Formats: sequence, structure tokens, C-alpha cells
Amino acid sequence: MSFGVAAVIILAAFLPTALHFILILFGTVSGYRKREFVFSEIGSITVVIPTRDEEILIRGKLENVKKISASLDSFSVVIYDCSEDKTAEIATQFIEEEGLTDNWKVIENCEIGKSNSVRRAIEEVSSEVMILTDADSIVDENAFRDLLRTLSRADVTGACGIDGGDMSIYRRISNWMRVSESNIGASVVFEGSLCGFKMNHLNSDSIDVRRNADDSQLAVSSQRNGGKSVFVKECTFKDMEEVVNSRERKVRRAQGLVRHLMKEMMNSNNSILIRLVAGFNLHMYTIMPMALLLAFVTTAGVVSGLFDGTHFQGLNSKSLVIVSGSLFLIVANGALSVYSAILKMITGRDLSIWRPMRESSD
Repeated sequence: MSFGVAAVIILAAFLPTALHFILILFGTVSGYRKREFVFSEIGSITVVIPTRDEEILIRGKLENVKKISASLDSFSVVIYDCSEDKTAEIATQFIEEEGLTDNWKVIENCEIGKSNSVRRAIEEVSSEVMILTDADSIVDENAFRDLLRTLSRADVTGACGIDGGDMSIYRRISNWMRVSESNIGASVVFEGSLCGFKMNHLNSDSIDVRRNADDSQLAVSSQRNGGKSVFVKECTFKDMEEVVNSRERKVRRAQGLVRHLMKEMMNSNNSILIRLVAGFNLHMYTIMPMALLLAFVTTAGVVSGLFDGTHFQGLNSKSLVIVSGSLFLIVANGALSVYSAILKMITGRDLSIWRPMRESSD
């Protein structure tokens, strides 16, 4: 491939990213504007915890939920369990020991797959607000109240927290993007470890169980009638334990995300803005890493004299080599998961069903 062709490809690849960046900046500025929001009381709340083989973590999770719900009225908890271990037994024992039998319950032998449990919850939960939370996530009371306060805004139909346990550059940039996108009413990616939705904006068609990415699906669905799905910066959660096969977990999530973004980009029921942002995100995850790698190789080749940069002297810069290389390193780990996910999709390996494998801290 000639240097000129490589340069054209790089410029073309970066154009959608530039447009995406402009939208993100607009969303950031929108977030700084002083606004007066209309708030209302939330009548009832149901916390839904999908579980599968979580016997190591479930008691700690339920203790956390009990603590954050102690001062709340009209609060209930439903555990949808499809485990082969003692998760349901431990959860039931906890509920009985704590005297929570009126408002807490365990539903056993559910269909395997978190998305199946979430869809069932949408059909069965009758409260005004449904909070979805994973068995391995922990949130403090103040952060949970920030989530509820955001959901009490009249213009908000969905809200989620931010992973406070991951302070990597990649995660910081991702959080900034998600907050900015949510400021303009175009959230296409959500955090499923802790998120909440107003039930009158959801139905059984809000989620496609074959796609995975149930959290992001609900975020998009809840925005279709003009509402917003918001990232709440003040609401942070942390994971209790690591998954043994964390690489497969990342690949599984990447597979669901790629499917989700492709579907929402083409879904005519979505607003043009959401379809556009979905396309920009799909481009960012699938095209940008290769473009950054190509940019690094090209600029490094020009600087080192391997490529003839006579007509592109602007790229003959060590600074560009450092910048492009650094950006590629930042996204390389995530890109590996995405490309692995796409390869598995092409070869027919579906990772939509996840079975957690926990390591005890004992």
C-alpha cells in the first residue's frame, strides 16, 4: 500500500470520529449549563438482581442492598436465579434471617441468561421504578440516592452509575463520553451493574434476548418517547470480586455491544441523533483502533524515512508518532476484545450466555 493511499484511509477513518467529538463537546457544554429541573416523588421501587452461580458473593450483595434500602419506603427486591449452586438457598436464608419476607423474594429456575431475567422482570415488576444491579457490584447509600434523585427528574426515563473501581485512562475517557452523550439525550451504551428505569417507558419489546447488552438496549428504548437515559457521575459502584476468566467476560460484553450498536444504528424507531451516535460508537470500537495503528505505522515510517513523505510533510513529526502510538496503546486492550468478539460472531460462537466463575477471597 502506498503512503498516499494510507494517508487517505487514515483521514477518512478519522472523519466520523471528528464529528463524534464535536457532538461530545456539545454535550459537555450542555452539562455545564444551569438548569431548573422538575422533580417528583418516586412512588415505589423494585430492585432486580439476576443471579447465576453467585454463592460466593450473594450474601454480601444482599447486605449491601438491605443497607441502602433501610430508609426507603415502598421498596422491594426480587432475585431471579438460574443457578446450579447454593445461590438461591443462601439468598432465601438471608431473607428469612433478616425478616424481609414481605418485600423480598427469590424466584428460582429462571431461564438461563441475564437478558431473559431482565425481560421477565419487565413483564412482572409493577413498581414505578425498576433498579437493575449485578450480584458483584456494591454501591453506598449516598450514591444510590443520587441515582434515585436523577430518576425523579421529569425528563429522565433511565439512569445508571459509573464504575468507581476502574480509574484507567480508557475508562475516564469512556465515562466522559457517556456523560456527554447522555446530556444531549443520546445514550447508546449503559452500565448494567447499576441502572434504573421508569417502568412506563419499557415493555417486553424493549429487549432482544438474542442480542445481549440488555442495559444498553433498555437505555435506548426508554429514550424513544423523548426521555433521557442519564449517566450519573455522582453514583459510583465497585465490583466485589474478579471473574476468573475476565478476558472471556470482556469478549462476551464486546460481542453484545457490537450487535447492539449495529441494530440501533439501523432501527428506524430511534431518533436520527441516537442512530447517528450509535454509528459513531460502532465506528469508534471497530474502525478507530485499526486507523490509529495505521496512523502510527505511517507516521513512524515517514519519520524514519521508510516512506516517502514528500507530499505529506505535515505528517513528518515525532509528536504525531508519539500521539498516535499512545492513543493506540490506550484502546488496544479494548480493541482486542472487540475484534475477538467479531471473529467469534463470524465463526458462529455465541457468548450471550455467561456463567460466572468466581475466586473466593478466603
